Amino acid sequence: VMRLRKIYASKKPLNGVRLAGCLHLTAQTGVMIETFRALGAEVQWSSCNPLSTQDHVAAALVKAGIPIYAWKGETEEEKLWCIDM
Repeated sequence: VMRLRKIYASKKPLNGVRLAGCLHLTAQTGVMIETFRALGAEVQWSSCNPLSTQDHVAAALVKAGIPIYAWKGETEEEKLWCIDM
């Protein structure tokens, strides 16, 4: 993933792409999300599992300006709201 970012970031091959994802929000997913953005995509994310969400990763992505709808320990209702966002 980092190699893709290095090679293609200047070309922005995902410019104009709007990407909404729903996957475990971990450090690894955070790197992938940052890579999508570096390649030009407009990204927003929710977590598929409230127990696997790493709040510090979510906070870092939000600080970078990426809309994140996830936090550790969401209720089922909150999780569904996050996914709908």
